[in-house]
Amino acid sequence: MSPPVPPAFVTDATIAPLLAEVAEMARAAGVACGIETIGRSRAGRPLCGIRLGCGPAHVSLTAGAHADEPAGPMAAFQLVRRLCGEERGRRLLAAHTFYICPQVNPDGAQANAPWFRDPADLAEYLRGVVREPPGDDIEFGYPAPGADSPAGAPPPRPENLAVAAFLREGAPFVYHASLHGMAFAEGAWFLIGARHVEQTVALRQRLVRLAQSAGLPLHDMDRHGEKGFTRIAPGFCTTPRCDAMKEYFLAQGDPATAAQFRPNSMEFVQSLGGDPLVMVSEIPVFLMSGAEDRPDPPPPDTAYARLRKALPAAQAAAVRGDQEAIESFARAFGVRPVPFAVQTALITGMVMEALDHASGS
Repeated sequence: MSPPVPPAFVTDATIAPLLAEVAEMARAAGVACGIETIGRSRAGRPLCGIRLGCGPAHVSLTAGAHADEPAGPMAAFQLVRRLCGEERGRRLLAAHTFYICPQVNPDGAQANAPWFRDPADLAEYLRGVVREPPGDDIEFGYPAPGADSPAGAPPPRPENLAVAAFLREGAPFVYHASLHGMAFAEGAWFLIGARHVEQTVALRQRLVRLAQSAGLPLHDMDRHGEKGFTRIAPGFCTTPRCDAMKEYFLAQGDPATAAQFRPNSMEFVQSLGGDPLVMVSEIPVFLMSGAEDRPDPPPPDTAYARLRKALPAAQAAAVRGDQEAIESFARAFGVRPVPFAVQTALITGMVMEALDHASGS
């Protein structure tokens, strides 16, 4: 992998110049490009959609659904740079038309902006991170085909309605990726739609090499189908499902939250026709130790599971300014930040490897 270029965080202050850069890159490369405001967020911030290329196979990309995962939107713009600026990217543009929603949660990004720095600072992250609760999750908020809102649930968020309308215009798609990150992980983790597990053996080998070239191990966990996550192999899992999310919260005795779950972006794109390969990137903001001595398959009590249990206390320590406790947490789990250039290189690489795989390149 070539040395990655430091990307820009996608916030109120950067979105306009980033979109202007997209238009200029497309013009310079002679690539068809359309940029439009497709709607507004809850707080009135504009949501943009980008059409790039004019190939017969259509690709959809969404980024930023989770407010505390800035690498996804950063990677969406980085991908445009690679598509317009690299020979490999221009080949993909000749064969595909991309429908890109690079920031589907601008309100969430702005709420998290105080801790956005590269590399991320653990204390600032723990003190300032903001994330929507389950049931108000943009990833799981897309309208179901021909269905009204679930009983007891509010209408879909305006962000979901805007993105859904934009993506309908490009359907059907051959590929969809939802660009995410993880706060903490033992390495890179890739989610693949259950329909395409058997057809993606070679792609998974490509992605293992991609992670290795970036210096990251693979994250691995076995949730045994909880929320739709079924382990495929180290570093790989199936994409989550709306029905499994509902079942999980019903089993927790929380029918109100269960009722609010709608299709995720992968399920929504699948509902538009065709048989698209759907994927999710999960690249850590903070890498933790644990991959080097983890058995295969992993046991329930992994280092990652222990970190998750310790996280609330670490966040409380950050709020009260207890730097010693934060440093102890970091030492206990070997926590270190992953440069955002590395995160975005892996996310863009996932998309390009998947499209090359599909075309037999």
